[in-house]
Amino acid sequence: MHANRMRKLVLHSYNVGIVNDSDVEFGRISVAPTETKQVLPSELIDKGTFDHLTVTEMNQSFRRIW
Repeated sequence: MHANRMRKLVLHSYNVGIVNDSDVEFGRISVAPTETKQVLPSELIDKGTFDHLTVTEMNQSFRRIW
């Protein structure tokens, strides 16, 4: 790709701060929700993408992902 056809990269950032429970001068603070469920990387991959591999090769691939 030619440099003239490349688009300008624009990154958006958000301010993040840490506040202790004992801090009262900030007023009411909204907290972003957190997800507590931990998902293994191997669970995120569609198993159909490994159909062409043998069982041994598939196990080796999953061990590398973990």
